[in-house]
Amino acid sequence: MPPVTGDWLYKYRMLTEKVKNLNIDEKKFEQLFTPEVHSVADVLRKYGFDARVVGGAVRDFIRGQDPRDIDFATDADPSELIYMFNMHGRHTPRRQGHRARYG
Repeated sequence: MPPVTGDWLYKYRMLTEKVKNLNIDEKKFEQLFTPEVHSVADVLRKYGFDARVVGGAVRDFIRGQDPRDIDFATDADPSELIYMFNMHGRHTPRRQGHRARYG
């Protein structure tokens, strides 16, 4: 993948600066996470994968609303996710009827 340059790099830097200036209360944001949400992130991190909160949860928090659900982005691929969660006695998202997407 070629390095990001030019206009895209400028836009990325501008967006990063705007996000830094939002003054998000990290303690308040952390309080939104249930023990179940923490357990998902804990399993991912235990195996060395990144877990980031993304999507509507971030948007809703910035707007001062409680999110309806929490979405994660991870660098684990679907087969790794199934393995990890099965090893921990947790049902994979597919079995629970939720959507799991990769990419």
